[in-house]
Amino acid sequence: MVTRRSFSKRSLVHPQLGSALPPSMPLVIPNDQEYDFSSNELRPIDGERRSSLKIVPETLQLLEGAQRPVGMLAIGGPCRTGKSYVLSRMLGSGDAFALGHTMDPKTFGIWIGTTVLECDEFTLFLMDTEGIDAAHAKAKDDAGILVMTVLLSSYFIYNSAGVPKQNDLQKMSHFAKLATSIAVRSGATNDEDDDDDSFD
Repeated sequence: MVTRRSFSKRSLVHPQLGSALPPSMPLVIPNDQEYDFSSNELRPIDGERRSSLKIVPETLQLLEGAQRPVGMLAIGGPCRTGKSYVLSRMLGSGDAFALGHTMDPKTFGIWIGTTVLECDEFTLFLMDTEGIDAAHAKAKDDAGILVMTVLLSSYFIYNSAGVPKQNDLQKMSHFAKLATSIAVRSGATNDEDDDDDSFD
């Protein structure tokens, strides 16, 4: 039996940055990018090659400030298939998540909306992800994004242009199995956590 819930929208307030937040912020980004909060854009780091993902501390603080149980609704799939637009429309907007107008990917890493959906039981964050199968993407990068998305999300939507093909289903099956096989490190000291804010 399907449980129907009524949601309302709420704009978040950052514990340090206040309420003047962009519509969405990156939670996880490639190590060859840096986040500029003033412009809400990612900028490439000169001389750095993409090899891992890293957490954006300002966005993590936004999640840590949640006072209620949290759910994460993520969308993933091939690039340029309208993932960002679908999530924006769920918030009643056309551009809550940045939209690209060329065949080059617009979203890099994993972004969350700064407007959330709330019901009686929990707060729902919307999470946009970098598209897979981009022209210049590597299989390792695609795997890292999708596995991280599956691990972070409570609900996952696979978005594709048309009916998913067998290759799409095989990829998702592989990434889901990989995600469930990852052992989360436990027992780390605070010092170890502070020294390690990136992951391969």
